[in-house]
Amino acid sequence: MLRLHAGRIFVATHPDPLGRPFSVETPQGRVLALGTRFSVQLAADGTTRVAVMEAAVRLLPAHGEPRDPRVAGLRVSGAFPLDDTDRALAAPAQGFPVQARYRTRFWVDVGPR
Repeated sequence: MLRLHAGRIFVATHPDPLGRPFSVETPQGRVLALGTRFSVQLAADGTTRVAVMEAAVRLLPAHGEPRDPRVAGLRVSGAFPLDDTDRALAAPAQGFPVQARYRTRFWVDVGPR
């Protein structure tokens, strides 16, 4: 376990044959590596930002339960219009318990409804 007090760290891990986990801890919680490449940044406003470049990580908040358990294993598939990203992001909400949340024009989170 690595505790990040300030700044940013870039991590590249591989699955450990002995099953030992690698995690990065911040005041907001822990980022558990699942054989991946990712970065963790403590921003000036006190928030933690995680960017995943390959594979996946598990986020474990310091307070409360991990977010998104209802749809975490949900598989969404379909035919989506590539020339209209707003329609493509809204389409899964028609048949699945998800919705798109626009943070900015180019940053959209798809999560539980």
